[in-house]
Amino acid sequence: MDDDLAELVDAACEVGYLAPADSFNYRMAIADLIRCAAEPALCEGHYLFAESGLVPLLNDKLLYLHNSAEPQRIPPADVLFLHRKLAGIFLLCARIRAQVDVRSILRAHLECIDNEACHAPA
Repeated sequence: MDDDLAELVDAACEVGYLAPADSFNYRMAIADLIRCAAEPALCEGHYLFAESGLVPLLNDKLLYLHNSAEPQRIPPADVLFLHRKLAGIFLLCARIRAQVDVRSILRAHLECIDNEACHAPA
């Protein structure tokens, strides 16, 4: 959510999108793809899912990667399942013309994770 390229690349390595041996161009292409996919979380205020051009943009970027000469890395299965869930949520939100302050929701959730009190048993 801070749009920090170095942190993004490190996180992409941690979950299996990237490996240290990947070329600079491939690392930047994956980072760009992740940045685009994170658009709802980067938006200040309500994200207008129905008015977003995100799906065609991501399709174009994925097609570019697919057609590039760079070796491809398939993310781990659990990450792929998460992709499917997030894509489904995005498409549902677009269909129902949802307007959601995604950034505020994520911020509150991340603050709760950082706060020990949120983990205390009820």
